[in-house]
Amino acid sequence: MIKYDNLFYILNGGDTYKFNKKLIAILGIELCALTTYLIERALNREEKDELTEDGYFTLTDTDICLYSGLEAVRLSKIKKLGIEKSIFETKKVEGVEGIFYKPNLEKIFELMMSEKSVSELSYERIFKEERADEKFTKESLEALTFRDLRILCKKLNISFNGRNRKEELIDKILRNQENSNLQIEF
Repeated sequence: MIKYDNLFYILNGGDTYKFNKKLIAILGIELCALTTYLIERALNREEKDELTEDGYFTLTDTDICLYSGLEAVRLSKIKKLGIEKSIFETKKVEGVEGIFYKPNLEKIFELMMSEKSVSELSYERIFKEERADEKFTKESLEALTFRDLRILCKKLNISFNGRNRKEELIDKILRNQENSNLQIEF
């Protein structure tokens, strides 16, 4: 039988990546995986003195997919999201295979040092919009997916079971809101 200490040691060895829980909560697992891979590559290239003067290094999409475990069909969307969120910068240089990357370590550190809990950050990512001082309406709840309604029920401590339909979840949320004159803050 394998011991947990041994498993923990193996998982934290040199052939693994560690994901920060807050980064997963904020960025999602795919962008977190790409970010972690880029940081690891940047540190490795820095040790080998292979960074450009402005801190960039080159990678191909094939290498990213091969070594990070990300699917090639999703990679362009993930990279676009990382650039939009200022997690890293890219540039293309004429005559050089691959794209140059530079992780924004200050931004990444800022995200990891958020004072919000992992749970709060996860809910913010899932619902993507601030809902402060907003009461839910039947129409706004109908726009949410069944999965999002279940997550919202969990956030609001509303009990539900696997047999509840979407309409029932909406009714439970609205009743809960009426009972507590609830305003949701994320």
